[in-house]
Amino acid sequence: MKNFKVLALLLACVMSFAACGSADDGKSGDDVSEQSSSKTTGAEAQEKEEAGFVFVYGDTEIQMGHLMSEYLDALGEPIKYFESASCAFDGLDKMYSYNSFQITTYPVDDKDYVGSILFLDDMVETKEGVSLFETKADMIAAYGENYVDENGVLVYYPEGNTEGMKLCFILSGDEIVSIEYQAAALE
Repeated sequence: MKNFKVLALLLACVMSFAACGSADDGKSGDDVSEQSSSKTTGAEAQEKEEAGFVFVYGDTEIQMGHLMSEYLDALGEPIKYFESASCAFDGLDKMYSYNSFQITTYPVDDKDYVGSILFLDDMVETKEGVSLFETKADMIAAYGENYVDENGVLVYYPEGNTEGMKLCFILSGDEIVSIEYQAAALE
């Protein structure tokens, strides 16, 4: 079981930092600056997430793409905090680690937005009642069979909207070893 936890954390880290890969596609610097100016704004990203899944912690409902500042007081002091220069945006990506989950943010217009929530153990569950180390049958009972298999990651899109946020499950055999909420891709 401990090996599955390590595997889940490693996979989540790889997925989280995959966006930091090389973006050099042969375009000149002028082309890159034009792309940056066409990126989704924070408000547009927040609108995309409205119909999505939410993570509930205590009395707080956390939505992907919403301002992290809306949740900081309710969540309290994180156990760990980490920040680094964003490879996709101007500013800092931030990681807030709490007892059983980790929130990663992304910067837009000098504000931090919730980009992902990763479960670290089975002490938290989705709003629909699914936690780590349950079975694929439990996942299907809660969310149905309308998931998409994206290279071994079983992904649910709210109302089939692949432009919005997603809820991702990784299984080892029949056991759920990773659960992560992810904000919409910002393009």
